[in-house]
Amino acid sequence: MHQASSLISRNIRIDGRRTSVRLEESMWEALQEIGQRQGVSVHAFCEAVDRERGSLSLTAAIRVAILRHYRRLANVAEAAGSA
Repeated sequence: MHQASSLISRNIRIDGRRTSVRLEESMWEALQEIGQRQGVSVHAFCEAVDRERGSLSLTAAIRVAILRHYRRLANVAEAAGSA
């Protein structure tokens, strides 16, 4: 059975301005984890994403950045396992 995911709105600061982002709870948790691993705040991570996002919406760009982060980790783990 597929459950609809609920979006959670939170305010983040991008270059000193406040903006609202709506993401699933698991995405917010992932952002916290990535920030802890990289030693940056969620705001700083999202600012970096904003600078690189091109034509994507900020929310879409954040989701893509989260996916890329975990894919890199999976690739590193896979490479370490086959070494």
